[in-house]
Amino acid sequence: METPTRGGAASPSCDTTASLLSKLQARNRAEVVAFKDVFEAHASAQTNARALQERASALQRQCAELTQGKETSEANLKIANDAAARGEAAQEQAARVAQLQTELAESYKRHADSSEQVIVARDRQAKADEDLVVAKEALVLAERERDDAIRRGDALASELESARALAEATEAEAAARARDKEDALAKAEAVERENQQLLERVMQMKLSEAEKMNAINDLYEDLQRQKQSVELAAAAADLSAASSTRMRSLTTAPGQGGSRARSGGYFPARKRLVIRANVGGTHRVAFTAGGDVLATAGDDKVVSLWDAGSGVATGPGRLAGHAGALLDVDFSGGENGGGGGGGDLTVLGAGADKSIRLWDAVTGKCRHALRGHAEKVCAARFSPFENTRAASCSHDKTIKVWDLNKGFCVASIMCASNCNAVTYGDGAGVVVTGHFDGAAR
Repeated sequence: METPTRGGAASPSCDTTASLLSKLQARNRAEVVAFKDVFEAHASAQTNARALQERASALQRQCAELTQGKETSEANLKIANDAAARGEAAQEQAARVAQLQTELAESYKRHADSSEQVIVARDRQAKADEDLVVAKEALVLAERERDDAIRRGDALASELESARALAEATEAEAAARARDKEDALAKAEAVERENQQLLERVMQMKLSEAEKMNAINDLYEDLQRQKQSVELAAAAADLSAASSTRMRSLTTAPGQGGSRARSGGYFPARKRLVIRANVGGTHRVAFTAGGDVLATAGDDKVVSLWDAGSGVATGPGRLAGHAGALLDVDFSGGENGGGGGGGDLTVLGAGADKSIRLWDAVTGKCRHALRGHAEKVCAARFSPFENTRAASCSHDKTIKVWDLNKGFCVASIMCASNCNAVTYGDGAGVVVTGHFDGAAR
């Protein structure tokens, strides 16, 4: 019988148990029906055997009576023989004896038929006994299977009860959670309404403050315009002298390239060269220590080397190998914090392909491909204190220090935010980084 669960739907466990019990009952009926004919045949054979035994007993009694009659007839025959000489009475007696002998022969014949029927009945009984033994064994096996099925049914019923209890507990828990959810949603709506009201109040305050700030800015701009008018009148007298002095300084020593511009003598007021350095955007530039070679890194995945005086490609020209855009470049011994001291001139490039490459600036050969960052490398710098060390930073929130002789990472520092820039401080053990969260560490 299926017991409906809450909500009007039958439990899947109840359906399974009812189906299993129905199958077991059908199987039990099929096994009992299979042996029903055998039991009926055995009962019929036993009934026939009892009837034959009773008939045989009756025939034996008749046989005994006939034997007794025979003896009586023989005695009578003897008397008749003795009295044969006495006439017609003796002849009648002899006829009677002959008739009795005929009846005795027929009785023997009937007895023989009865004996054969008894033998056949005994054979049938023996066969029925054998069938009964087989049927009893099958019945015992069927009873065992029935007992096993009953035990399994009891176990399933117990599991069903446990499942029902668990389902009820789960339903109660779900109902409690639904109530908690409704309470939380109500609280969230109330908080959202309060936040909306607070936001409106804040916006009103901000608007009021903005209006006040606009008035203050207007007043400040008026004061600035008045101040500028006074300063412009004072600076007009010095403008012509300053302009002539600056033009003379721009035309002094034109063959020295960009080295004087970086010496602090003057700040250029116009461009000297336009170099189409990279296909796409150019992300970083770097000079050698002498200022005669310029390196550019850009979206075309290469570092390009240029003569700083003429703007013509120099050396190997293009340093390739990266699979993504170049985001930073640095020379060993360069002004951007490159390693100081002797050794071959090398170039360090940091790319969006999560790697850093070290090239020989003269031959263009890649000495090392430094891998270890999990995101794009935003910056890389040579150590100003040791040529064989460099630092890099990445959007994977790590700073790494590299051994440039072996091409291995010798130190890694985790940060709280993405790193965008890196440089060395006042010692080999000090590294300064700029981060996405606005902090310098």
